[in-house]
Amino acid sequence: MNTGDIWGQAKPYIIGGAIGVVAAIIIEFSAGWVVTSGTMAEEVQSARTNVYATVCATNSIESWKDENRDMAELEGFSNDQRDALIERNMPVLADNAATGLADDIQDACEDKIRAQV
Repeated sequence: MNTGDIWGQAKPYIIGGAIGVVAAIIIEFSAGWVVTSGTMAEEVQSARTNVYATVCATNSIESWKDENRDMAELEGFSNDQRDALIERNMPVLADNAATGLADDIQDACEDKIRAQV
């Protein structure tokens, strides 16, 4: 058996293996099975924003109810009044990374409050 015969027999396996590797990479990335650092950072930021917004919305609604006010009254609030309520009940952002999220947290908090009204 010479080198040409060995190459001839191995060639379909090598080509199939190469196609399989490329197909596996394409499938992994398109299905979201591989987490890149950018994707992970976005997901962490989204999760942190959601948690802080949930705390903010809960605190704002409880504060509103503690003042013996009806939730329907909150719907008619102007944006400035609603922003004041949210700012009063924003959770303390303990770390510097979260302080950059303040606008996103406030927007998400307002969305959560509107969903409750």
